[in-house]
Amino acid sequence: MSEVIRESLVAPAKSFIEVLEACRDIIEGERAGRGPMKCRGDLVYLPEDKAIIVIGDLHGDLHTLEWILKTGFPQEQDTMLVFLGDYVDRGSHSPEVLYTVCKLKILHPDRVVLLRGNHEGPPDMPVYPHDFQEYLYLRFGDMWREIYEKALSLFKSLHLAALLPEKYLMLHGGPPVDISGIDDIAKASELYPEKTFLEDILWSDPYPGEGYRPSPRGAGHYYGYDVTRKALRIVGARTLIRGHTPCFEGVCPEHQGMILTLFSRLGPPYYNRFAAYITIPPRPPPMDAFELSRSARRLEEEG
Repeated sequence: MSEVIRESLVAPAKSFIEVLEACRDIIEGERAGRGPMKCRGDLVYLPEDKAIIVIGDLHGDLHTLEWILKTGFPQEQDTMLVFLGDYVDRGSHSPEVLYTVCKLKILHPDRVVLLRGNHEGPPDMPVYPHDFQEYLYLRFGDMWREIYEKALSLFKSLHLAALLPEKYLMLHGGPPVDISGIDDIAKASELYPEKTFLEDILWSDPYPGEGYRPSPRGAGHYYGYDVTRKALRIVGARTLIRGHTPCFEGVCPEHQGMILTLFSRLGPPYYNRFAAYITIPPRPPPMDAFELSRSARRLEEEG
């Protein structure tokens, strides 16, 4: 893992492009039914016989990513990594984090799942600040634009959700607020922009109430207990594991234990005390968000 991190810091533009392209090709192959991953469009089905490490927003925090990989990702073949998205922006090592997770996917295609966050969303759902381009320019000069276009192509290919049947649904923001079937997740990219399922998956946040309302983020919704309960029933899961929202303690159980929010980045502009990740053991009984949060491993902000 340290070798991959070091490589991310020194890889030239040509190698960077090759890694982005190779990662995209693997994921597109998964969508087409090639390779070991079982997929249904935007939805990845996770196996029950492997331990699963779940990682939240990284936003260019290479230091925390390295700590997670060193402490949580063994060389044995019985452990998977699921990233919940938001690899770039708001962190000076955004290019290196993206390179690292893509290289991990290339090295371990059957053990790494890369989900899409709102910072990897389509151009008509802009984020602020979107400074990934600036970090590319500072490192690669005039080659930044070509690398950025390759990154956008990769982002478009990323899956939106991962499901461990009867246990956990994992995605970045929230379920479609008017979900009526699992295909509203599995076909969200295909149905966009006619349907706004993609927007909800990337942008929405839970709130302590019922129903849903427009989000002050400018995209997605605030969704209540009933939306979460319905979505979990439809997909056949007990707990929703999501990122998107900073957590001062690294993890935050919500919606009476139906949701665990996970944040895996330290430093400004968030100033959370801890970054966290969780490990789900193989063939576990399903746990609620409170149980999952107690098992989280956390890295404390220095100083």
